Amino acid sequence: MIDGGKHSGSDNFTVAYSLISPQKKSYNMAKLDVFYTEKFLNMKEERKKFPPTNIENMIIDYGYKDSNIFLDNLDKIEILHKTEDIYFYLPSHILDIFSTITKFVNLDLMTGKEQKNSFIYSPRVYVDFNDKLYLGNDFVVNLKDMNILIGENKFELNSFITTKKVGNKVELIKKSFNDNSNIIVIYMENIDRYIVVDSKMLESTFVELFVFEKYDNKLFEPIIIKDHTKVYKLKQ
Repeated sequence: MIDGGKHSGSDNFTVAYSLISPQKKSYNMAKLDVFYTEKFLNMKEERKKFPPTNIENMIIDYGYKDSNIFLDNLDKIEILHKTEDIYFYLPSHILDIFSTITKFVNLDLMTGKEQKNSFIYSPRVYVDFNDKLYLGNDFVVNLKDMNILIGENKFELNSFITTKKVGNKVELIKKSFNDNSNIIVIYMENIDRYIVVDSKMLESTFVELFVFEKYDNKLFEPIIIKDHTKVYKLKQ
């Protein structure tokens, strides 16, 4: 759906939205994005009358005038369109750019203004020294007091989650700290990687499918599940 030669704001928005949203919204957005892409590619002269972006076509066809209301209700829409098979390919190196991916949906489509969205940070390397995790870019986790320093700002942690692959299942070891905090640190033991997320990102399709291998079997089917690569097929 996107590649080195196809990465306009509208192209990136729908794909990023599918990765960052909860699973039902993710599934519906992916199905619609592929449907309208295929529809456009099969058109000839009538392309001139076709609205220029997939997200605009979705909103018009489903009878909405406000994109925010459409997105709010996306998980309630019944998708009847048939498409070619759709796969989510989730490699571990996507963590290197995932904070950038979030910026493509950090927009109000009605105004174009930036808005606060979900948060994720995952360094490729880290240093564990004196009960502190140095994650780079001024991120420091204090493992003794269970707080995190981001720049000059200190926040308490909601929880610390360790994931470990045992056989075909991901086992979780969760230590809870402050329910009023929305910052969670995850350690993926099998790939030796730390991830810092907020509570909204914790419920994203990407984190649930890649980190926890937790999927709605009415929507997704696992195809390839390895430490560094996860592939899921969307059910018809």
